[in-house]
Amino acid sequence: RWWILLSYGVASAIWKLFVSLSMLLAASVLFHGAGLLLAGFGLFLWFARPLYQILRQCGELWRQRPERLVRGTMLGGIAAAIVLMAVTCLPAPVMMSAPGVVDFTDGETVRAETAGFVEQMLVENGQQVSKGDLLLKLRNDDVTARHVDLVHSIAQEELRRQTASNEHDSGALSISEGNLESLHRQLVETQKELAGLELRASRDGVVVGSRLRELVGTFAPAGKDLMSIGLPNDKELRLSIGQRELPEALTRVGQPVRVRIGTRGSITGTLKRVNPRASRTIPHVALAAVNGGELPVVQDEQKTDGESPLRLTEHRFTAVVEIPTEEAAMLFCGERGTASLGLPSMSLGHWVWRSGSDWMENQLAAPLKP
Repeated sequence: RWWILLSYGVASAIWKLFVSLSMLLAASVLFHGAGLLLAGFGLFLWFARPLYQILRQCGELWRQRPERLVRGTMLGGIAAAIVLMAVTCLPAPVMMSAPGVVDFTDGETVRAETAGFVEQMLVENGQQVSKGDLLLKLRNDDVTARHVDLVHSIAQEELRRQTASNEHDSGALSISEGNLESLHRQLVETQKELAGLELRASRDGVVVGSRLRELVGTFAPAGKDLMSIGLPNDKELRLSIGQRELPEALTRVGQPVRVRIGTRGSITGTLKRVNPRASRTIPHVALAAVNGGELPVVQDEQKTDGESPLRLTEHRFTAVVEIPTEEAAMLFCGERGTASLGLPSMSLGHWVWRSGSDWMENQLAAPLKP
C-alpha cells in the first residue's frame, strides 16, 4: 500500500533527524570543546552526500527529460515560496503568558523587627484585626538581660554622679555624666528592641499567614515575613515577566487581560503597571519551581537574615494586574495564577527559530548524566 510506504518513509526520516541531532549535540559537548569540530564534520557528511546525489540526478534528468526537470523546479519553487510566505507572514499561533501570585493591593507585611523566638501567636489565618491589635510576642533573653543590665548600670552611675557632686569632685562628675549619656543612648536602643518583640497591626484588615500556630517556638530572624494584613476585596495579581515578553506587556499597560487563577475559571483584570527594572529577586516564594511554581530558582549562599534564600536563574520583570472587587473577594492570597498577554508580534518562522534555539541552548547547558 502506498500510504503505508509513505507513512513509514516520513516516520523514518523524522526518527533519523532526531537521532542524528541528539548524537551531534552529545558530541559537541565532549572532548572539552573538540567535539564541535566532530559535530561540524558530521553535519558536512550528513548534507554533502545527499546534495551530491541530488545534483547528479538533476544532471541526468536534464540530459534525458529536461521538461520534467523544469516542471519540477517550478513546482518546487512555488511550494518553497508558499512555505516562505507562511513562515514570514503568518503570526505565531501561541499565547504569551506570565505567572503570578495573588496578594493584597496595599497590604501590610508583618516582619520581625527584633530577632527572637515566637512565644505567643495571638491571631489566626483569616481573623479580622484592627489597628493597634497585638498580633504576636517574641522572646529574646539577650535583649531582655541587656536592658536589665543597663537599668542597673544607670542606677549605679547615678549614685556615682551624686557622690561626685556632693564631694565637689569635678573630674569624677564629668566622667560620670559622660558615662550616663552613653548608657542612656544604649538604653534607648534596647527599648526599641524590646518594643519590637511585640508586633501590632498598623491597619485594619484580615490576617493572612501560613501555619501561624506552627510558628510558636521557632526562631524568627529580624526582617522575616510572618504574616500579611489587608482588605479581602482589595487584591492584585503580581506577575513575573520574562525579557522576551516585556515588549508585549508594555504595550498592554492599562488594558484588560485574561487571568486564570488555579483551577478556577478565567477572569478579566487590568494590567496596572510594569516595572521596567529587571531583578533576580523572586516576587513570591510560591512562584519558585521547588514550591510547585513555574520559575526556576537557585540557592543564594550570600543571603542575609530575613531574606528569601532563593534567587531566579535569570533576570525578570515584575508587573501588577488589578483584580475586580467581585472576583477579589473569592480569591485567597498566595494562589498562583497566569495572565495572558496576547499573541506575540513575531512571525511563525521567527517563533520556531527562537524556540529551537532556546531548546538547543538548554540541551547544551544541561549537565551530562552518567
